[in-house]
Amino acid sequence: MRKIGGNSFRKYARLTLIGLLLATLFFIYQASKVGFDYDFEKFYPTSDSETEFFFEFRDKFQSDNDLMLCIADFSITITPLPP
Repeated sequence: MRKIGGNSFRKYARLTLIGLLLATLFFIYQASKVGFDYDFEKFYPTSDSETEFFFEFRDKFQSDNDLMLCIADFSITITPLPP
């Protein structure tokens, strides 16, 4: 009786593992080059009238990148303990 697969299964298994290893190494290398650009002005279209208005407004009133918003809820009441 003849075996199904036999040595060819091992041959393809090794080739598949080597291919997956090479693909994994390639993707790890590509992932190491991923970065993020924090300059959000590059996301705005340069020829849009709204973008021009935004830049003029920012030049006139300065940037709002250095603001901090604090919110406090004073609706909680504290009752003193009885003596």
